[in-house]
Amino acid sequence: MKHLVTRFVLGALLVAFAATMSFAQSGADAKARGRYDFYGKSSSRSMRSARDYSRDYRQHVQASPKAAVDAAIAKDAADSVGMCIDKAKKDVEAMRVEAAGDKETLASLDLVAEKLAEAAKHHKKMHELCCKENVDGEGSMACCKDIDKALEAAGAEHEKLMKRLGVATAPVEKK
Repeated sequence: MKHLVTRFVLGALLVAFAATMSFAQSGADAKARGRYDFYGKSSSRSMRSARDYSRDYRQHVQASPKAAVDAAIAKDAADSVGMCIDKAKKDVEAMRVEAAGDKETLASLDLVAEKLAEAAKHHKKMHELCCKENVDGEGSMACCKDIDKALEAAGAEHEKLMKRLGVATAPVEKK
């Protein structure tokens, strides 16, 4: 009887320990999911905002008479697009920290970062064209199209990643 009670107590402790460990792992996963949730949604929102600023700027240029693009609006649009791209890049880097050791997630984040770097390259050219005294409307609009293309690709890859991680985000808008 004494051995039976001892075995029962040891069994109960083993079950309690296993349950505690599974809850602890769940909590760790929940923390990572929470960080993915925040940084994932933030980077997605930043990419969408950059595309929105770019679209609005293109609409402004198209509505302006030839060679009459408002320089202040052009500079503001270029600054806003760049700020949003930089924020998305920062958030993707924060996600990389959380993904340490997860090769599939890191590979996906590499693709997103590559497309964000491409968008940043096109933004640099847009910024140069928008900060001239006489804004190059056609040239800066072409840059915006390239920025949008890169951000659409980054957003699509990002959306696939978030689905795989179980984090819901707003869908990528196709133009």
